[in-house]
Formats: sequence, structure tokens, C-alpha cells
Amino acid sequence: ADSQYNQAILSTNIIVNADGNLTWLSTAIFKSSCQINVEYFPFDEQNCTMKFASWTYDGYQLNLVIQTEDGDLSNYVTNGEWSLIAMRVKRNVITYSCCEEAISRYNIQHCLTSTTAILRLQLILPCVLISGLALLSFYMPSDSGEKVTLGITNAPVHDRVSHGYRRKHASNQREATVDR
Repeated sequence: ADSQYNQAILSTNIIVNADGNLTWLSTAIFKSSCQINVEYFPFDEQNCTMKFASWTYDGYQLNLVIQTEDGDLSNYVTNGEWSLIAMRVKRNVITYSCCEEAISRYNIQHCLTSTTAILRLQLILPCVLISGLALLSFYMPSDSGEKVTLGITNAPVHDRVSHGYRRKHASNQREATVDR
């Protein structure tokens, strides 16, 4: 939970219904990170899962209820590098061997994709232009010295562009932070 979580809990009220049910609407910001698979980068989709359950109360004492299976995105803040494709909430009822009471757990799955508009300019466009130069070397006369020079310099330039981009964005590719 966020560092201001304790302050937020102290300022919330519990709603007591006439039938004895209590409703506690707690405000909190949870931060999570997940491993990113960059195999199909920049055309990838990432799935990150957050699990919520109570280890203090069983399913008879605490019943977590979801309002919608698609999640509430009314306070979602967009990110320049990632786009949220979908958010799904699924309830699982789990019984452990130690206890006879069931525990309700919610899995919140975030499906993210890379924002490719910036990547087209920074990575794909230079690689396409460099590859186009490599193809031009086949149209040059075979006895031309420039053909050899173009072929020799094209491969290291292509390598530097792709590796430079990977080094620049290495920390962003390892994990994506989901603030909720």
C-alpha cells in the first residue's frame, strides 16, 4: 500500500445498515509491479495480476464484493509508454487444508500494451531506413568501392540503433508499475 495508507484509513467511516451489515469504503492506492516479457516488443501485450484476500478473516466473517467484472476505470490516469487494454476481476473461493472455512480471493488482471506511436519514430523508422540502405547496396555496381563501404558500415549502425534503444529503455522493459 502507499505510504499515506494509514492516514487514509483513519479518515474513513463505516456504514452500519439496519440489518447489521457493515460497509467499509476504504481509500487506498496500491502499487504493483510485474515482470515484462519483451519477446514481441514493441508489439506485445503484458498481463499483470494483483491478488486481494483477507488472511485475518474467513469467508463467513468477511465477504469481499465486486461491483463490476471489468473494474472501475473512472480514476485511471493514462501513461505515455503503456496503454491499458482491459482490466478483469475474477473471484475465487479457496479452501486450505488447515481450515474448513473458505477464503474469498479476487484476482485483478491488467492487460497492457506498449504505446507504439513513439516507438515508430525512435526504433522502427530508423531500422527501416537503415535496412533500405542495405537493399540499395544490391543495385550498386559490383566493382564499386562504395558498395563494400555501405555494406560494412550498415550492419554496425543498425546494431547501434537497436542496442542503444534497448539500453535507454532497459528499466522500463523489465517491469511496469500499475498504480491503482
